[in-house]
Amino acid sequence: SSFMNFYSKEDLNLIKKAFNLRISAQYYIDKMIDKKDAEFIFINASKFLTKSKEILSRINQDEINSIRENYF
Repeated sequence: SSFMNFYSKEDLNLIKKAFNLRISAQYYIDKMIDKKDAEFIFINASKFLTKSKEILSRINQDEINSIRENYF
């Protein structure tokens, strides 16, 4: 299994933007955060959370193990 079986390219883009903004906010206090990216994340976070909960409710242990082996 792959993340792409569960998440779209747009979902993965959201994860990447959120991760990058978190790093900027946590480690680079004087760096300005892109307002458009922050708004994009804020607007889409609840949809992403709902989708993630749905995925977690139907994923099986074999799929979890496959993702872990391929990505972690």
